[in-house]
Amino acid sequence: MPTPPASTSSRAPDARGAPPVARASWEDLLTAVLDGSAPLDLVAQPIVDLTTGDVAGYELLSRFGFPHAAGDVAASPAPDRWFAAAARLGLAADLTVAVLTRALEIRAGVPDRVFCTVNVGPEVLADPRVREVLDVDLERVVVELTEHSGAEPTPELSEALAGLRARGALIAVDDVGSGYAGLAQLLAVGPEIVKLDRRLTADVGADRRRQELVRSLRELSVRLGAVLLAEGVETYSECEALVRLGVPLGQGWFLGVPAEPWQPVSTEVRQWIRAVSRRVRADESVGPLVRPFGDTSLLAAGPEVWVVRDLDGRPAAMVWRGHAGQLLTAPAVVVRDDLPVGDVLRRALARPEPERWAPLAVVDETGSLLGWVDLGEVVSRVAGAGDGPGDEPRPPGIPRPRAG
Repeated sequence: MPTPPASTSSRAPDARGAPPVARASWEDLLTAVLDGSAPLDLVAQPIVDLTTGDVAGYELLSRFGFPHAAGDVAASPAPDRWFAAAARLGLAADLTVAVLTRALEIRAGVPDRVFCTVNVGPEVLADPRVREVLDVDLERVVVELTEHSGAEPTPELSEALAGLRARGALIAVDDVGSGYAGLAQLLAVGPEIVKLDRRLTADVGADRRRQELVRSLRELSVRLGAVLLAEGVETYSECEALVRLGVPLGQGWFLGVPAEPWQPVSTEVRQWIRAVSRRVRADESVGPLVRPFGDTSLLAAGPEVWVVRDLDGRPAAMVWRGHAGQLLTAPAVVVRDDLPVGDVLRRALARPEPERWAPLAVVDETGSLLGWVDLGEVVSRVAGAGDGPGDEPRPPGIPRPRAG
């Protein structure tokens, strides 16, 4: 371990008469990191897909070598204190360049279909040195703005963000939900990833008000074309609540601690998330899976499926075309559109062969015929293989870049 730089100040002897202990100034410490005489390391904390339990990305976090005691990370001030000191001393851009250089060196090892997040203060993002180090292919890199500097970004920041996106980067903002500034920044920057303030994540499983706020922010994120990421997930209860609220991504010590890149999620946690996700999908309504027949005649035609009504206009039989082109028929089983898909699946599978896989007729609460449901899609929804009619399974990981 390198020897600490000499200090220009010291502490007075303590009450027991111990000799004064030399303390390196922040300027000395930062200089040692920047000139390479003190180590600068990065750890990676998993960002987890809360549907599959798989790693979607990693946030790269700085760990500085001074003033570690015998390699004890806990002996060093927190990284945010290093960056705050750098800002006070006019070294923020220098320290950011050093961290980004290291991050771009190690990102080559990130697993396929997984992104990595690097933190950059918007006040230095337009600095020519920072822009130079980021003037590379940034595919699967998320640049997270770590501070909120007002409702409207400066022209220089807007230009820098446009350049990052042109090179393939995605943009994230944090602390959304913590107040007006966070929401204003969300609207001004238009990020691809929105990080939910950890004060909303804390105890979300037991607090209905927090749940409503999280649900509202999730819906807002969807409308704005962004993906919501909950920080500070620390307990089973918080994680389960976030899964049930439909939050796509999570990060926190329950899911994975900052560690040597690129550690996976534990098998226990991954399997537990998948089990919770399956239960949530089984509780969802069958309504989104309904396909229309097309008209309300006696023989209502749809894509390869028909329904035959009785004299009272109620569904009596289902007719559909099999794989070999032959027409098949079975007595109609009618379910309501607000019935959970798990209940629909259990009811359908209770039928005898060969009727078990026949399409189901779906009605609303008034009994009006809405359409039909493919049992295969019901199974896929419960098992998590797809999101609805015609949807392809979505792999965990990289949010979709914004068009243009």
